Amino acid sequence: MPRRPEAAARRGPVACGILTEYLDWRWCLYADLFFAAIAFTAGSQVLSAGAPAQRPKLDVPGTLLVCASLFGIAYGFSNAEQHGWTAPATWDA
Repeated sequence: MPRRPEAAARRGPVACGILTEYLDWRWCLYADLFFAAIAFTAGSQVLSAGAPAQRPKLDVPGTLLVCASLFGIAYGFSNAEQHGWTAPATWDA
């Protein structure tokens, strides 16, 4: 019988609801440690081959462009909250 992905979407909130009802909301965060341990164990088994022979180089211009773009988006949103979308300070960032 194939697994359905929507079943996990139903079980997660129900399980966290039960934990919150009978224990505390913090137990929902502790439950993730179980899945993190499984992922760490499986990842260490699969990725144990080691580093590649040729190490990839960092794309410095691309990294700077992405950082500047994300900063501009965050700056624009913060100015839009204070001054509105039609303010020149929002669009001149």
